[in-house]
Amino acid sequence: MSMDGKTQNLERLRTHFGGFVQRAGDDPRRLLGLAKSAERLGLWVQSRQLLLRARASAEPGSKLHREIRDWIAGAIPSWHWSMLRDEARNAAFERAIRRAVRPGDRVLDIGTGSGLLAMIAARAGAGEVVACEKDPLLADAALHIVRRNGLSDRIRVVAASSQDLDPADDAIGSFDVIIGEVLGNDVLHEGMLPTMKDAASRLLRPGGRMVPPTAEARIALCHWTRFAPLERVSGFDLADINPLMMATRRLNADQGDLALRSNPAALFTFDFADPDMLETGENRVLLEGTGGAANGAVQWLRIDLGGSDTYENHPLSNGESHWRPLFYPFESPIDTAPGALVAIEGSHDAHSVRIRPG
Repeated sequence: MSMDGKTQNLERLRTHFGGFVQRAGDDPRRLLGLAKSAERLGLWVQSRQLLLRARASAEPGSKLHREIRDWIAGAIPSWHWSMLRDEARNAAFERAIRRAVRPGDRVLDIGTGSGLLAMIAARAGAGEVVACEKDPLLADAALHIVRRNGLSDRIRVVAASSQDLDPADDAIGSFDVIIGEVLGNDVLHEGMLPTMKDAASRLLRPGGRMVPPTAEARIALCHWTRFAPLERVSGFDLADINPLMMATRRLNADQGDLALRSNPAALFTFDFADPDMLETGENRVLLEGTGGAANGAVQWLRIDLGGSDTYENHPLSNGESHWRPLFYPFESPIDTAPGALVAIEGSHDAHSVRIRPG
């Protein structure tokens, strides 16, 4: 079948998908099959909703019920578990939330996931918390977790993106505090910038507080021993493969074979309380070298928690942050001399940061 034919078939499936779902009724096996098809069709939300319906319809303890449960578990990215186990991150956000929330405040928790930060806000004295989560599977889990912890009277879980919330709806309204922990390794790649900009402009009350208020993408020159161009392998010259190795790499927070070659600097600072912040930007910084060859730049994040409190996943911190420093390789190493200035240029759009020698 030609690509045009496959595209037409996919479009027909999308067009008639609602009818297939209606005919499936409460048959858990058919609902599971439709969930798998919806995922292939790019119907992300519908796929997850169908998984929940299939689980509710299957006999508990049955082979089919276990299969559905396994599909649901496999649909959740594994970084959720390392995030929830990041005790330093959890403690840092609890400090920030306690600092921001005042007794009786209305609080919005964006991307609530398990509901952890929403429950921390309730414990800090919030009168009402709206916990929104666009993933139906996580929203369902958060609903049960909130109920298990006896907080259903103050926390309402909404299975929606914050960008779909209507402040004119009396059940939504506006908020004294907005918590947005949708931070990616480069600050942006989980959609933090457009999400917080929208929330600050539509959902935050005058004089309201954002958690976090700001975050930085920080950089330094570095040398990563493990990154080296290929020359000869098994007697063959593979040099032409090297340009394909220039992608950004994720590092561990305690990367033992990484050495910094400059003092750090903030490449970008994002003010999440500013509804007019730009979603694109460029910057050029001068990094003061500390000596030695640099084969790339390393970028990490620093989160402002209010006051002078910060959270940082510095690449040499020997910590266990679930956020990973990022290595941006240079096409050719740069020799740094102590005190010499090296220019680095950066740019960002709404979802990613890019770094290159200046």
